[in-house]
Amino acid sequence: MARALARGVEVTVTAAVGAGRTLSAGYTRLTTRVLTGGPDPAFVAGQALLRRPRDGATVAFATPLGARGMMSLATRYVGRRDDFDYGAFTRVTLPPYTRTDVAGEYRLALPGLTLTARVENLFDTPYAEIKNFPAPRRTLLMGGRLN
Repeated sequence: MARALARGVEVTVTAAVGAGRTLSAGYTRLTTRVLTGGPDPAFVAGQALLRRPRDGATVAFATPLGARGMMSLATRYVGRRDDFDYGAFTRVTLPPYTRTDVAGEYRLALPGLTLTARVENLFDTPYAEIKNFPAPRRTLLMGGRLN
C-alpha cells in the first residue's frame, strides 16, 4: 500500500476596501513526499506527489455594479509540479501558469431573476493541469438564476 506525506501552510487575507468592495489574497506553500511506493510507477518512494504544486497564490477583487449588479476578478498562480507522462512512461515537470477569470451578475426588475456571465481564462493562457491534456482556452459562460 502506497503512503504519502503532505505538509504546508496556507494564508488568506480578505479586506473590505470600500462600499461593498472586497480584496483578498492567498498563498499556499506545500511540500509532499511519497513515503512508500506502490505498483504504479507514478508513486516512487522519496519523490513528490503528482500534480501538487509547491507554490500557489490567488488575488481576487469583487465590487458592486450599481444597485443590482456585482463583478469579480480573480487571478490564480499555480507553480511547477510533477506529473507523469504515461505516453513516454516518464516523470515530467509541468510549467507554472497564471489564469485570470472575470464574472458578473445583474438582478433584473423581475422578482428573483438574475443574469450571470463569466469568462474563464480571460487572457487565453495555454496551460495543462495534467500532462497531455491541455486546459480549455478562453471560455465564456452565460446564464441566469431564478430564486
